[in-house]
Amino acid sequence: MRISVLCIVFGLGLLSCGDSKPVGRCQIAPLFYCVEYVGSSYTKDLAQTDCETPGGEFTANASCPTDSLVGTCVSEPGTKAEMRTYFYSPQTLEDSRTTCAAMSGTTEFHEP
Repeated sequence: MRISVLCIVFGLGLLSCGDSKPVGRCQIAPLFYCVEYVGSSYTKDLAQTDCETPGGEFTANASCPTDSLVGTCVSEPGTKAEMRTYFYSPQTLEDSRTTCAAMSGTTEFHEP
């Protein structure tokens, strides 16, 4: 089952990524976050569709930038569905933690 990146913002659910190089990244500029698709269940086409459906900008074989990073949420860590969501200023650390905790599945929050 594929759940849109837009669900991340509302904490409805998501797939996640593994510990290898991402198949790509999705930047949602107005919402100040970026998602890396790392899990082996992601193909370039699946990640691109997942990203572009809510209006994100997909870049293949790219990682999310770390400038102005507030925190990182790792969803389903260590699984083929692992995904990393990077939160940027002006979001606060508290808001980023809350959003991460609201995502479905297992999540880990990391400060920069």
